Amino acid sequence: WGPISHDYSLAGAGTYSAFAVIYHGQPPGEDGLGASQIDGFEIVIPPTEGGLIVNKVLINDNGGTAATSSFAFKINGGTATPFEGDGSNSFTLTEGAYTVTEVAASGYSATYSEGCSAGVVAGATTTCTIANDDQQGTLIVTKMLPNNSGGSSVPEDYSYTIDAGSPVVFESNGSNSQSVNGGTYTVAEVGTPIPGHTTTYGNDCSPNGVVTVGNGQTKVCTITNDDIAPTLTVV
Repeated sequence: WGPISHDYSLAGAGTYSAFAVIYHGQPPGEDGLGASQIDGFEIVIPPTEGGLIVNKVLINDNGGTAATSSFAFKINGGTATPFEGDGSNSFTLTEGAYTVTEVAASGYSATYSEGCSAGVVAGATTTCTIANDDQQGTLIVTKMLPNNSGGSSVPEDYSYTIDAGSPVVFESNGSNSQSVNGGTYTVAEVGTPIPGHTTTYGNDCSPNGVVTVGNGQTKVCTITNDDIAPTLTVV
């Protein structure tokens, strides 16, 4: 008789205790004797998988209202995975190179920790943190002066307010740019009605001067003052 072998299915990575029985004389089972040596040993099966945790840090300090679940990411360019409500997603992956990239989110900047491109090591856990910060928007207020009926005014003759704040005088080129938090604003020309001129609001402004600027967006509100042709009355 020769060596006896058995195949076993083990639960996975870990350390397992085993022993070997060495027989001298009759094979086992024929006389119940012959086992003269028992050797114990360990079988160590190393892990082949590791953990990957993707965390979300969300900063809404410029009017942003997005929630964690509004964002998603991809691992090695695969299927987009939305963030969990608590902003933490966990995975068990085979050891290897992995890169986590976020699906672009309008109005938010994104920064990545080193773990987002560090890969996964068997038996260890890698943490990738993606931080999103809401961006301010840009509101541009422009002035249009046709001066086609004898008028001679220039942009600096006019000013406007945003949400009834301090008056802002128009630049000489008739275009003023300001950074604003995401939200809805009312632009109003100071001193209306302007003598000898009509006043209208256009572009991204509604007829009453209301404009909504999203995070990261640029909106233009144009105020047009058209000079009114004089009338001559003959008596």
